[in-house]
Amino acid sequence: MSPPRVLTIAGSDSGGGAGIQADLKTFLSLGTYGLSVLTALTAQNTTGVSAIHACPPEFVLQQFDSVASDIQIDAVKMGMLCNEGIVGALAKRLGEWKQSTGAHGGHNVPIVLDPVMVSTSGSLLLSEGAIATLIRDLLPLCTLLTPNLPEARQLLNYAAKFTSHQSGTRELDLAKENEETELPQMMAAARNIAQLGPRAVLVKGGHAKLSRSQIDEYLSYRAETASANEVRIAPTSKPSTSRSSGSRYPQRTKSRPADAHQGRIDNDDELRQLAGVDGAIITRKGNVTAIRTDQNPFSDVLHQRPGSPGADDKVVCDVLYQQGDDGTDGTFVLFVKPLLASSATHGTGCTLSSALAASLAQGYSAVRATSIAIKYVQNAIACGIQDLGSGPGPLDHSYPFHPRGLIASPSDMGKSELPLHRSLIANSLDAWTGFVQHPFVLGLADGSLPRDGFVWFMKQDYLFLRHYARIWAQAAASPDTTFDEITTLVDMSRSIAQEAELHKRLCRESLGVSEAELECATTESAATLAYTRFVLDTGRSSDVLDFLVAVSPCMVGYAQVGRWLAHHRSATLNKDYAEWIEAYASDDFQQAAQKAMQLIEARAARDELSPGRMRKLQRIWNAACRLEASMWDEAMDPSLRRPVLEP
Repeated sequence: MSPPRVLTIAGSDSGGGAGIQADLKTFLSLGTYGLSVLTALTAQNTTGVSAIHACPPEFVLQQFDSVASDIQIDAVKMGMLCNEGIVGALAKRLGEWKQSTGAHGGHNVPIVLDPVMVSTSGSLLLSEGAIATLIRDLLPLCTLLTPNLPEARQLLNYAAKFTSHQSGTRELDLAKENEETELPQMMAAARNIAQLGPRAVLVKGGHAKLSRSQIDEYLSYRAETASANEVRIAPTSKPSTSRSSGSRYPQRTKSRPADAHQGRIDNDDELRQLAGVDGAIITRKGNVTAIRTDQNPFSDVLHQRPGSPGADDKVVCDVLYQQGDDGTDGTFVLFVKPLLASSATHGTGCTLSSALAASLAQGYSAVRATSIAIKYVQNAIACGIQDLGSGPGPLDHSYPFHPRGLIASPSDMGKSELPLHRSLIANSLDAWTGFVQHPFVLGLADGSLPRDGFVWFMKQDYLFLRHYARIWAQAAASPDTTFDEITTLVDMSRSIAQEAELHKRLCRESLGVSEAELECATTESAATLAYTRFVLDTGRSSDVLDFLVAVSPCMVGYAQVGRWLAHHRSATLNKDYAEWIEAYASDDFQQAAQKAMQLIEARAARDELSPGRMRKLQRIWNAACRLEASMWDEAMDPSLRRPVLEP
């Protein structure tokens, strides 16, 4: 079977970061086949657009007719439409195509429209006539509209001029330019724009000045005023069959996908899968569902978030509104995610709408498609190409299948803080987040982690730490280590021995596990054996950096998890869980992790990090992250707990 086929109708970006170039890269990355209809050619690079050449409307239609008459289209993404002639011609032709039910007709084919109306500097890119035609003729054909805040503001303002949909628009307008935008304004805008015809509207929040406390405050207010009580959606205990974004083997639908409007949130199964696949914290308050990844332990190294507990850091909130059936009230879904510190954001809007179209073409609901698209964009920004030209760089659309070393030479090491760790984490986002966002961590935070799972893990982790301490000491004996490195490595071994003492004390005093049972009657499980042997085998390598990268995820990951848990733990958490969290959030452990990271960075600065060398280090890092997660898998699932040897 051919992959799902997705058509982009948009302009070209000669710099390759946005437009149809970004669309086609996104389609390929998400496992679909890209088709294209060009509306305009642009002369642009990372610093801006110097010229635009619009295609004649007749030629735009010829391109569309040529593709649609021969190839079944499973979804359409529309971007820059350039002028009134093109907007009007496409609206008429797409309307006819949507009514067609033939072999290559467009009935029920989802259409995603990214209304490219406002430039980065704030200038209008479409004439008033083009905007009027877009609102009147094109919006009713859309399955999903994806305006950013300036575009949402213009749509509301022009709707009041050109249409009869004026009821309530004045009070529901977004804040004026240069004023802060509140979440309720974004939600009102999404609902009001949906009255213009789109079946669903995603108002993107990248331009809003929102903090985590504002999100918390609004959701608390909703909990007090909503007709339904708050419902927290726990991850499903069954493995999800849904494809996470970035998979090279996407789900393939056997028939044309249903219209995305039919994929409303009408049960909790999909949300449970989202919680399990994406590590999201999901709550429902009345007709508002919040899907939050801002509260998960993302890496401070990668996302450069404030480290002190309680820091009121900025977040991005995208608001999805889906109209109700038969005049019923619609539903809101809030996608709250951390704000990434990156200048490589050129083409973000194009990429998001393309990822939405690709996911809808594979039969996902609007909510799941939006989750996939947002996750893909977040990861592509984190891996963005910041040094492509002299202006803002593009996203890295190929990150799922072509990891890119971010360090070209030792001379580049001083250009950013912790460059090797940033590179390793950016190129292992699925493995890394699968570790630090594990259900084990979330269960520790709210106390829902089964006690027997915690006991199992503490016993197995004690066995692992014994090997882990040996390996740090073994590295100190390497013939090419410096005196400073020997001192740090020995200190690390001593710190791990102290960590093991915590395990012994908790097991003895709180968990009912004697020291004799811990030392003599506990054998390594399959996950523990696999991890310890991997680290031991890597430690036998003559290359110290290989070993250091193999042990780094354990130190860095637990430091990140400890800090996050200290901030997000339940106030009524039991003593055992609280003491474990306090140990890894403590200044002593945090400082030890920082020393380990600095040691690794200094060692990397001394070595020649060729692309082949980076690939090897990346494989070691990825394996360690997955092996870390597998130990927590055993703790969460009793069916996986199989001692390799009987005691």
